[in-house]
Amino acid sequence: MSTRLTRGLLSFLLLVASLLLALFAGEGVLWWLGYPRVAPVRAAHPPQFAETREHIEFRYHFATNSAGLRYREIPLEKPSHHRRVLVLGDSYTEGFGVDVPDRFTNRLEREFRRMAQEISFINGGLTGTNPTYYARLLKYVGLGYEPDGVLVCVFANDVGNAREEPAGESIDPPAPSRSGLKGLASHWWPRIYTVLGTLKAGREYQRRSRTSDFVELVSDRARRQGIAEARIEAWVESLPQHVVDAINDGRFGTGVLTYGLVYPEFYVDSLDLDNPRSEVKWKNMVGSLDAIVSMTEREGIELAVVYLPVHFQYDPATHRADNLAVRTGTTVRSHWLTGRSEVEARLGRWAAGHDIPFLSLTEAFRSVISPERKLDYELDGHWTPAGHEVAAGAIARWLRGGGVFTFIPAASEPDAE
Repeated sequence: MSTRLTRGLLSFLLLVASLLLALFAGEGVLWWLGYPRVAPVRAAHPPQFAETREHIEFRYHFATNSAGLRYREIPLEKPSHHRRVLVLGDSYTEGFGVDVPDRFTNRLEREFRRMAQEISFINGGLTGTNPTYYARLLKYVGLGYEPDGVLVCVFANDVGNAREEPAGESIDPPAPSRSGLKGLASHWWPRIYTVLGTLKAGREYQRRSRTSDFVELVSDRARRQGIAEARIEAWVESLPQHVVDAINDGRFGTGVLTYGLVYPEFYVDSLDLDNPRSEVKWKNMVGSLDAIVSMTEREGIELAVVYLPVHFQYDPATHRADNLAVRTGTTVRSHWLTGRSEVEARLGRWAAGHDIPFLSLTEAFRSVISPERKLDYELDGHWTPAGHEVAAGAIARWLRGGGVFTFIPAASEPDAE
C-alpha cells in the first residue's frame, strides 16, 4: 500500500472517529440536559410555535403554549377554587381565521367570569382533524390539565374526515419505522435522533399548506383515481385563478376546491349517511367518541357534546351556483337547510344512549343568518367573529340552564344575550 493511500485511509478513519466522538459527546450533553430518548407522542400542534397567518379573506396571529395548544400558558395543576373544561374539536374550535379573543371558547370564559365563575375553557382545537385526534389529544395532553369537564365539538364534516377502512383508526399513533440507518442512529444516539426529528416535524408543519402547483397536484390525484379527463378539464375551467394563486402561496386551504373533483359527495357522506362508505365512516367516528367516553368515565370527568353545523345547513347563499364549493363541483342538497340532518339525529341518539348532554347549534345559526350578518367567510367557510359569537351565546345559555355539568349550576338571572 502506497504512503499516499495509507495517509488517506488514516485521515478518513480519523474523520470517522472524530464524528463518532462528537455524536457521543452530543448525546451525553443532551442526556445531561434531560432530553428524552424518545419523543413524546405528537397529539397537538408543535409547542411554543408562533406565526402570523395571511389569508385572502383574513389575517390572524397563531401561537401555541408549551403543550402545543392554541391557548394561554397555565399550570397543569389546577387551583382548588378553579374549574376547567377541555374543549375538543377541529378548526372551528381552534378558531381558524380569527384571533384568540374572538373565539367562542374565550367568549365563554368572559361570560362566566362576568357571572363570578372562574371556568377555563381550554381550547384543544386541531385544524384538519376528526374525533380520533380529539381522543388522542385528550389522552396525551388534555388529561394533564386535570379538567372537570370535556366538551366535544363535533363538526359537520367529521364523518367525511373519518377513515373509510372497516378496521377504523387507533387513537394511538403508529410506531415510527426505524430500520436501516434510522434504526442504527436511534439506537446509538436516540436523543440526537429525537431532536432532529422534532426539528424536521416543525419545518414540515410550517410548510404544510404550500404547494408549487395545486391544479397539477389535484389533477394527478384524480387521474390515479380513474376520474375521466373531461371531468378534470371541466373542474380546471371552474377554478377562480386568484384562489388558485392564493393556494400556491399558502394563503388558502386546498379542501374547498379539491372536494369538487376528487370527493364531490364529501358532505353527502358527512350529513346524510346514505351509502355503505358513509356507514363505515360513521362507525369509525363513533368508535373514537366511545374511546373519549371510556377515558372520561375512568377519570371521573364529566362529558358533553355539541354539534357544529356547516354553512350549507344554515346559509341559503351557500347553495347558489356562484358559491365556490358548488361552482367547483361539490354536491350540495337543498334539504340540508331545513330540519335535522341524519348525522345530528344519530349523534343525538348516541349521546342519549350514554346519558351525555347534547346540543346542536344548527337552529341557533339559522335563527340569526342574514345578508347583513356574515357568520362565515364567503370563500373559506370558517366562522367569522360573528359566527363564534353565535356559538358562544348558544353554548352559554345551554350551560347556564343546568344539567350539563354539575359544577355549573343553573343560573337564576335572565339571559344577557
